[in-house]
Amino acid sequence: MSSLDLWKELIAESLCEHGVTATDEQVALIAQDAVGIAESISEYSFRPADPMVRELAESQAALKREQEKVVCSPCKGSGRIYTAGPYHGSDSQCWKCRGEGRHSS
Repeated sequence: MSSLDLWKELIAESLCEHGVTATDEQVALIAQDAVGIAESISEYSFRPADPMVRELAESQAALKREQEKVVCSPCKGSGRIYTAGPYHGSDSQCWKCRGEGRHSS
């Protein structure tokens, strides 16, 4: 069903409910006007951005940032730097990747 057909049906119902008689040609002309009016309203009226579109764009940007990360060479991707010595040892978070094992290049 086209938008023009939908408008014809809606206008014919409205006219019938209010006791107004109109020919099929008159209903068709009114429907054409209504289609034009609806297009003008949608073109010139403010519509807030769809939050799902914004959320999708943010998710895609986050995915791209994550895919561009490389394996951290100082910790070899473990996120920890271990140092063993004869008298003491060290276990600390990697300074380059901050414990994530991957970082932006």
